[in-house]
Amino acid sequence: MSGASTSHSSASPEPSWFPNSVWEPAPGNSVSRPARDGKRSFPEARSQTEFGNEGRCSPWRLAAWALLLLAAAGCRQQMAKQPRYNSMSESPFWGDNRSARPLEAGTVARGHLRNPAVLFEGIEGTRWWNTRVATRFPFQVTETELKRGQELFNIRCAVCHDRVGHGQGKVVQRGYVQPPSYHLEPVRSQPVGHYFRVITHGWGAMPSLAEEVPDVVDRWSIVAYVRALQASQDESFLKSLVDKEQGR
Repeated sequence: MSGASTSHSSASPEPSWFPNSVWEPAPGNSVSRPARDGKRSFPEARSQTEFGNEGRCSPWRLAAWALLLLAAAGCRQQMAKQPRYNSMSESPFWGDNRSARPLEAGTVARGHLRNPAVLFEGIEGTRWWNTRVATRFPFQVTETELKRGQELFNIRCAVCHDRVGHGQGKVVQRGYVQPPSYHLEPVRSQPVGHYFRVITHGWGAMPSLAEEVPDVVDRWSIVAYVRALQASQDESFLKSLVDKEQGR
């Protein structure tokens, strides 16, 4: 055995496929990497000509953008400056020189003063502490109102209440909640304002008909026809209504 000791390198040999150094670029790689001494090497900065003046904005371009923004902020729709009339102002266009024109017949007011309360709400009294459900019609009921009430009742109400008021309408026969008969004493004894408020606001399973019958006079006409149906089944009840509920 030879006395000379065999020397072994402490560093393990690198495989043939591995680059000479992880800090050196591999052959054919054009990307710059840090060198062996630990200092990074970067590609030289390109000139502005090479970049094509990227990232720069000339004063003229800034001024153009500023003018564009100012013009956009100052734009207004022409509708805001169109000719118009102020309330109650004079207009030579019409023969009576009034810019405000009369309402068409049958126009339904929305969001206006609802006065008198007995006509619009079916209540009597001027203060909240002495109001009560109206016991009289707010106007004289004539044959015209009764015919109008009959027409609307047959369209809007008879499907549930039937055409005589016994509560046996077609939808009830098919499973809808049955309303009470108009001819029962607890129902018949209710004041006319109660019926008006039920039509306007609904009651129990009955929904409001305020949208379907927007005219309050039409609602009162339906109430008058309901009273006529009740009186048709009891002559004595008719006599008690003549002076009690007519708006005289």
